[in-house]
Amino acid sequence: MDPLSITASIIAVIQLTGTVVSAVYGYRKDVKNAPEDAAKIIHHLIGLSQILEKLLQLIEQERSVKTAQLSSVEALLKPDGPLELCQKTLQHLNAKLRPEHGWRGVKQSLVWPLKKDYIKKTLDDIAAAKATIGLALTVDQVSLAIDTKSGVDALTSSFETFRLDEERRAALSKVSPVDAAISHLKARKKHQVGTGDWLLASKQYLEWVDGVASFFWINGIPGCGKTILCSVAIEDLIQNHQQYKVRTAVAYYYFNFQTREEQQFVNLLRSITLQLSCQCPRLPNSVQKLQWQPEWVFSCEYLVGIIEDLLKEFQDVYIVIDALDECEQNEEVLRWIEGLLEKKNDQLHVLVSSRQDYHFQLELERLASLMLKLDQQTFAKDIETYIHERLSTDPRMKKWPSDVRDDIKQSLVSNAGGL
Repeated sequence: MDPLSITASIIAVIQLTGTVVSAVYGYRKDVKNAPEDAAKIIHHLIGLSQILEKLLQLIEQERSVKTAQLSSVEALLKPDGPLELCQKTLQHLNAKLRPEHGWRGVKQSLVWPLKKDYIKKTLDDIAAAKATIGLALTVDQVSLAIDTKSGVDALTSSFETFRLDEERRAALSKVSPVDAAISHLKARKKHQVGTGDWLLASKQYLEWVDGVASFFWINGIPGCGKTILCSVAIEDLIQNHQQYKVRTAVAYYYFNFQTREEQQFVNLLRSITLQLSCQCPRLPNSVQKLQWQPEWVFSCEYLVGIIEDLLKEFQDVYIVIDALDECEQNEEVLRWIEGLLEKKNDQLHVLVSSRQDYHFQLELERLASLMLKLDQQTFAKDIETYIHERLSTDPRMKKWPSDVRDDIKQSLVSNAGGL
């Protein structure tokens, strides 16, 4: 298929995506209490549109390289292929969102028309298509790199972005004494499937993800689930943003009052330095020098400068910091974040969770462009989901009569107090 036909097909799907997004926005604006599903649909469709835009850019680049053959992209346009699936799914979704004419149409336009099961299947289909398109995009980017004059260098850089050689990894291993991935895995084990998804569809989160130099503060009482929410956000950033956005990095840190090492500001900086370095396609000189530096050199001031050098290597950097109130030097952390934002690091997005503490609450309210206060109502659905799952799957409890389990569920939900 010639490039013009491929381009036309992709543009048609992008335009249809925009039409559906506009229709969903209309329901969010006009329908009282429009469900969070509307925001979730918009979020997924914007992601689809972004990856299709990258396909267009790749095709434009291919035109300047006569020998390049984008076979993977062409495969996307086969009958019943991912692009056709996207188009059919979007057409069906668009039809459901368009009310009929006359009084019946007026009545329809006042009610959210999509059922939960339909939304889940639709988003699953779109996610599957996005994954296939993303894989084809990666394969053909590598093929195109080989066909260009600088193909070998581009290919080498691409692989280094995701897999550092053992020597480099060993050199960086001394940078951080705290493995943030272990804390993240612990948080994920506590996560109940289906809970926390509302955060990803919230207005604050979506604005933070796409904002410029954005700072999002999530706050609530101890034990209300802030750590789990941070883990949900981190997974979303890795799976749905880093995977499809060029030169995008995700770094995170969980402060922990139970372990002294995990309470210190310097170890936050060391962990962020390591994580960004492992994702960086080209290490700045300041990072390369770390290989020969003794550990006592890793002061806060020294690491702050290195992180600023690393930020310049990315188009987007997402940093998630959980439990700021459990850090011994939380005021220093805030001064560091403020310094980064003041230096016009537009590519930076910082999410911080903490309880409301009068020692730094005013400072966070001043710095944060977006805030979310967690309360009992916020978590009511998550608590109900968790309790229902436990009562249904626990070997002993699932044997109890259904009315007994219902009474227990109602009692626990009403008395949970947001915990």
